[in-house]
Amino acid sequence: MDYYQGVVTEYLRADRSTFVNTEFCIQLDRDQMARDRHWYCDAVALECSSETIFLCEISFADGLGALLKRLCAWKDHWSDLCAALKRDAGLTKLAVGWGVRPWLFIPEASVPKVEKKAPSECALLSTGDNTRNGPALELSILVPQRRKR
Repeated sequence: MDYYQGVVTEYLRADRSTFVNTEFCIQLDRDQMARDRHWYCDAVALECSSETIFLCEISFADGLGALLKRLCAWKDHWSDLCAALKRDAGLTKLAVGWGVRPWLFIPEASVPKVEKKAPSECALLSTGDNTRNGPALELSILVPQRRKR
């Protein structure tokens, strides 16, 4: 886990109604790690107050091509991804009506790029229950701070 992932997970954990699991493997096929059918999500956050499961991706990269490609892949497999997530996290009974949404933590300069490309190319649009809690894609801005010496 890099520095920014640690900062984001501490931010998520600051809300006591949110539970976080880092480097979570979402595996569509239970018994095999097939190419393009599994992803390691930087953090999965269960926010009990809103009954939402967030798939948190954290990137400080200048180019976000890989991240946008991942969002497209998630969109293509969204129903299976939500089912696998709930199955592997043991949430099949607990989180029956919960929404599942991606939440990106990215540099401020990258926000316009994602807002421009994601909705047209691969945004996760409303797909029934799984995104019932409003906009499907959330963006948060990572702003580097200089450390005092």
